[in-house]
Amino acid sequence: MLSLFKYTLSLAVLMCSFPSLSQQLAPNQYVDSQVIVTFDLKKKVEGIDFEVTHIHQPVESDLTVYMAKKPYNTEHCSADSGTFSVIQEIAVKKGNKLIWRGSGYFDAPQFSPDGQIFYVQRLHYRRHEHIVINDKVAISEVKYANYDKTAENISKPCYNYEGVDVLLISNIETSLLAYYVHDGLETPLHICKLPITTRYNKCLSISLAWQDINNFYDAKIANHNEIYVFFDNKVIRYNNNNKPQWTSNFPAALKGKLSKFFLYKNLIITQGRNDIAVYSKDNGALLWQRSIVGEEEVLATFDSIYAVNNQLIFQIQGTTIYGVQDLNQFILK
Repeated sequence: MLSLFKYTLSLAVLMCSFPSLSQQLAPNQYVDSQVIVTFDLKKKVEGIDFEVTHIHQPVESDLTVYMAKKPYNTEHCSADSGTFSVIQEIAVKKGNKLIWRGSGYFDAPQFSPDGQIFYVQRLHYRRHEHIVINDKVAISEVKYANYDKTAENISKPCYNYEGVDVLLISNIETSLLAYYVHDGLETPLHICKLPITTRYNKCLSISLAWQDINNFYDAKIANHNEIYVFFDNKVIRYNNNNKPQWTSNFPAALKGKLSKFFLYKNLIITQGRNDIAVYSKDNGALLWQRSIVGEEEVLATFDSIYAVNNQLIFQIQGTTIYGVQDLNQFILK
C-alpha cells in the first residue's frame, strides 16, 4: 500500500508541469494516433456556421478539425442499403484562424504523424478530391474512367464498405501511403506523390511477403522514404525501393497483444490494451516496455495513450491524473 502511495505521489509531482492533462478523458473522448477525438456532440462553435458533432485535435498541433455527421440515405445505391451518418461539413482552424470550410460528402479524415497536416477525401459522383491542409489548402481531383459530368448534379456518391481504400498522409504534404483492404490486405502499399490524377498505377509500391498478408495490422508513412508496417508479431521499416531497412520482432510476451502503433519524433510506440512498448525508428531496437499484468490496481488501460512534451501519458486506475513515462532518454536531440 505504501509503495502504491509513493508511486501515485511521484506521478502527481510529475504531472505538475502538465496541468492541461490532469483530467481524465470524457466518456465521449478517445485518443488514436496522437489525436484526441471528441464525439456525440451537438455544439455551436464560434466562427463555425454548423452544429459540430465531432472534434479532432492532435495533441501537439494547433490544428483543430470540426465536423458534422448527418444522416445519409443510400437507397439510391443498392436495394439492401439504408441510412447511416457520414461527414457532410468540415471546418479547419489553426489556432483561432479559420483555414478552410467545406461541405459535401467526406471520407477518410486523418492527420500526418506529427499532427501538422490534415487530409480528407471529398466524394462526388464518379470523382473525388484529395484535400490537404496545413498553413494552406491544396485540392487535387481524380476522375474515374466512366465519369459523366452531366450526372454530377443529380447523383450522389455511393459508399462501398465491402472494401476500403486507406490513404495516409505523411509529414510532407505531397506524399500519401495508399492500399486497399477487403477481407485481408488486397494490394501492395503504394507510395504516391500528390497530386494523384489517376489510380495508383504510377505510384511506387511495396509488396509484402505472402506470409505477412494475413498478419498485417497497420502502416504509417513519415515521409516519402520512411514507411513503417505493423504486423501481429513484428514491425518493419521500409524505404521506397521495396527494401526492408530493418525488422524488429516483438518479445514473446507481447506477441498477439499489440494491436496498433503511432510515431513520435524518433520513436515507434506500440500499444495493446494491456501492453505497451517503445522502439527506435532508426534501427528497431526495443527501448522500453511495460505490462498491466501485476499492476491492475494502478494501471487501467493502454488504449488511449499519447505522447506530449517528450512524456508518454497513460491513465491511472481510479484517479483523475495520468501516469507519465519520461521519453527524454530516448529522444534524439
